[in-house]
Amino acid sequence: MKSENNIQGSIAAFFKADREKLMSIVEEIDTYLADFKFLLKKTVRCDADYSLNSLKYVELLLMHLKPNAKEDADLLIETALYIGETARRVYNTEWDIADGQEFDSKSFGQPFLKTSLPDTAFYPFLELTNFITTPSIGYFKARIEVNT
Repeated sequence: MKSENNIQGSIAAFFKADREKLMSIVEEIDTYLADFKFLLKKTVRCDADYSLNSLKYVELLLMHLKPNAKEDADLLIETALYIGETARRVYNTEWDIADGQEFDSKSFGQPFLKTSLPDTAFYPFLELTNFITTPSIGYFKARIEVNT
């Protein structure tokens, strides 16, 4: 649980419920994720093409590196953005930030994507936190597909 709180703290500190910061990043997502995509190619030999199949390589990378929220905050943020951008392309939607009263304390300030199902959203940072707690191959793909 301590690791989960540290990851959430890193995310909150990075975005501070700042929609403008999120939008500036997603406008240049390929440039912003260049180092992550290189790491993915170098470490697990995967072309980072934002496909659902590429997510298993993201999972392998995380299982190999075992990132720490304090020391690897940038890697975790880039990983969640890659997962989210993959979901965005599947859902054919846009990024947003949970900053209104309708969001609970766990999702407040979190970037998310609306899904094709009514009243559902995909929170890549929360999904990353869940994966790190209990890693398994196929997790991200399954979590994205459940909302299509």
